[in-house]
Amino acid sequence: MKIICQSCKKIIGEIEPLEDVKESKAKCSDCLKVEKDAEIKRLIEVPLDVKKPKDRVVTFENGAQGFLTIAGKETKKLGIWGVLFEGKEFFCCDETRKDFERHLTSLSNDEVDVTFLYSLEIFMDPQNKRRKKKQPLPEEQSKRESIEYNCTVRGTKDFARHVFESKEGQFKDYLDIVWPVAKRLYQEEQRLKETVQNPPVEQAKQ
Repeated sequence: MKIICQSCKKIIGEIEPLEDVKESKAKCSDCLKVEKDAEIKRLIEVPLDVKKPKDRVVTFENGAQGFLTIAGKETKKLGIWGVLFEGKEFFCCDETRKDFERHLTSLSNDEVDVTFLYSLEIFMDPQNKRRKKKQPLPEEQSKRESIEYNCTVRGTKDFARHVFESKEGQFKDYLDIVWPVAKRLYQEEQRLKETVQNPPVEQAKQ
């Protein structure tokens, strides 16, 4: 049985029974991406304030626009998984989903400001290798610090839910990658501690 994309009619693959001439309907990854981008663009219905400085406005691939602010000064400093939904921060995961939904429900307006960490700008000293270790930096350069930028996009509550779910999915993927490594390192550390505290009998006699 062939699997056919119901949008572009492309053959995606085959499933058993292979001799069956019937077709199974699905959607290919390309069509899903097009539909997802179109849905996100539709959800972001609120136009950006024209009074915002143009050098702070960013446009995403799907056509949505956001406004950049300096984290820790103009908006709250956020982590990778933290998002501000209409001023309230949430760590996007299963444990906070119910509180997040209650927060959205409590908002009378369907338009929501969604703020997330966008980028990090790091200032480097190009003459660092040439300067002597004890020689201090010039006063102007010493004041330059790394800057984190948040991006705020105004959209519907459905768009806010989409952002929450996307962050939650990214966090789960991160755990799937990191957790096995962290677990292995922890087990190795515990075995090493146990060996130091309880050395083998022959080694203890020496």
